[in-house]
Amino acid sequence: MFSAVSDKNVAVETASTQNLIEGDTENIQLREIKKDYSLKITKTKFDLDGNNTPYYGRYIAISNKYGYTVVGKNKTLHLFFNRAAQDFLNSKPILRNEDPSESIAILEPKSSVELIIPENSIITHVSLMGSEDKILVCLSNKSIILFETSEIQKGNSNPLKSFTIENEIYDLAPN
Repeated sequence: MFSAVSDKNVAVETASTQNLIEGDTENIQLREIKKDYSLKITKTKFDLDGNNTPYYGRYIAISNKYGYTVVGKNKTLHLFFNRAAQDFLNSKPILRNEDPSESIAILEPKSSVELIIPENSIITHVSLMGSEDKILVCLSNKSIILFETSEIQKGNSNPLKSFTIENEIYDLAPN
């Protein structure tokens, strides 16, 4: 069961959750992935109690065109530049064989903006428009908010547009 809502450049699809049928698993190969380092952008952890942070959320969006990353966490958008993050990591003495707790670098974001949203709502999805100059944010109260990236960078949380739909939002796919 699918339903869709469209508003100019924003398309939202919702779907009911269904159990997946197990497929052919005979030829699956698993390879170990080792992390080199972690980049921490906030000092507080996500609220992962299962009630507040949905499992289907998407909390990070990366702009290759303009070189920035946006992370949504609870009620706050954090924006930082990819080059600054890479330079920051390159300046840290992070070694592959050190203790994992020592391989966490804490980056101060370029800007962190607390959104003015209802008390019981949190960010569930962060996405970029195709032009990568606007940020779409979905909230747990079924609202969708559009922001100008340059305004978030300046620390302003005034949205360009916002609206609410009736169905639960499982994915956000801007055109």
